Amino acid sequence: SPTARREIAAEIARQLDAFEDRLGRAPDFIDGHQHVHVLPGVRRAVLDAVAVRYPAGSVYLRDPADSAASIQARGVAVGKALTISALALGLRVAALRRGIPVNRGFSGVAPFDPERDFGADLARFLLRPGPEHLVMCHPGFVDDELARLDPVIETRPIEHAALAAFVPGLPMVRFSRLR
Repeated sequence: SPTARREIAAEIARQLDAFEDRLGRAPDFIDGHQHVHVLPGVRRAVLDAVAVRYPAGSVYLRDPADSAASIQARGVAVGKALTISALALGLRVAALRRGIPVNRGFSGVAPFDPERDFGADLARFLLRPGPEHLVMCHPGFVDDELARLDPVIETRPIEHAALAAFVPGLPMVRFSRLR
């Protein structure tokens, strides 16, 4: 409905405003929590907001699509990864038409099971990479605020430790420095 589209666009603008107000700059990279940015009504609003608000090529958008063969070869959360990839069909083309760069290749969809060996999963996420591959992960330390905002918290410290151990001494840099 037109009302829902206006509300979605307004929320995206509020979130971008909040980011810019807090950090004093535009984001390097945009995605949606739990891949919501690929859903049809949200997708269009995100693409429109980025295209209007930022110079072409200055802000990346995460494309969680990948080939079914690559997802299956990795063998991690295959059904979930295939579903997310299917939802993202067409995002890349739509973004590039608006001058918004996206990654080419995606992995990191995980079952969020604290009993799994995330280090092993991380190595599998690097199998069959795309030409500009993006590996998603959720490293972090859980505090009361995060616990209130996000139900997926148990694996964050596990992912942080696995990422830190994956390539010891690897510097953490802003996404914009990778371009």
